[in-house]
Amino acid sequence: MIQADDITLRDWLPSDAAALASNLNNPSVVRYLTEMIPMPYTISHARVFIGMNNFGHFQISRAILVDDILVGGIAIKPQEDIWKPGAELRFFLGEPHWGKGIMPRSIRKFITFAFANYDFERFFCHTIEENTACMRVLEKAGFRKEGVLRNAISKDGKLYNSVLFSIIRSEIQIT
Repeated sequence: MIQADDITLRDWLPSDAAALASNLNNPSVVRYLTEMIPMPYTISHARVFIGMNNFGHFQISRAILVDDILVGGIAIKPQEDIWKPGAELRFFLGEPHWGKGIMPRSIRKFITFAFANYDFERFFCHTIEENTACMRVLEKAGFRKEGVLRNAISKDGKLYNSVLFSIIRSEIQIT
């Protein structure tokens, strides 16, 4: 468990399924997320997700709670082969909690924890170019814009530019 003032990052629990489904069953929340998130997003989908993450399926994932209320999720997906020094950052936040500074603080705490406990040298995150809110969140969390990958994302039958952000170990104060 990672505690930061009113924010807690912890393992997913089976009891999180209803709140997870409620947060992700919102077109505004999933608008810029992967198409792997079904819509509508049901409690059954949430239970599968929680089960996969509790077995370390493919990523290191935590629930984000504010004052003991589940508001979002955050994960890093380790890379493989020659790319193994890096991990991709993924996150979402329920719409009622947008604009409160929750996500930059959560990202900062999570990547500080990950640098301290795992052998990663960098974290990166791609976002659709028009998702300016995500770009601001990443910058507030200390990530730097590396560049734009043209027509790199296909979502809902449309091509988008991807903006790549990253942070490296030497840019973080690990305590």
